[in-house]
Amino acid sequence: MYRLVGVPFRRNCRCVAEKIEVGFYFIEKCVSVLTFLTFLTMSIPIRGDFSSLPGMASYEAELLKDAYDAATITETWDNFRTFSEESFMFSLSPWLNNVQNAMKLMDQHSGSSYGYVMRVIEHIAKVGWDTYAREYIARRTTAA
Repeated sequence: MYRLVGVPFRRNCRCVAEKIEVGFYFIEKCVSVLTFLTFLTMSIPIRGDFSSLPGMASYEAELLKDAYDAATITETWDNFRTFSEESFMFSLSPWLNNVQNAMKLMDQHSGSSYGYVMRVIEHIAKVGWDTYAREYIARRTTAA
């Protein structure tokens, strides 16, 4: 069994005995090679199309899509990428107010769901949509 480590391949890097070099990734013993190859070749949904991610609840997909669209409309992806405060919920950042105002489903959030959605958007801002979608699908694949 192999597990994706997610460390980009570096030409000057030496593999540890348990790790196997495959293209731009290292894999470790944990999930099947087939799962890893699926990770590399999987079809990635269109950017922001959370409803196409397998196993995601429709209400979760709607809330994430709403926040994703709000971040795009308000052009705040760089702010999410560099966010360093402890909490989105208690943040007084003016740019975050703009995002909240652009969210059509803001009134459907609890404090917890809002914090969760903002952390997902922050993660997407840092790693990109393709990596987020691959990670999500890989977690669903290995959990099944």
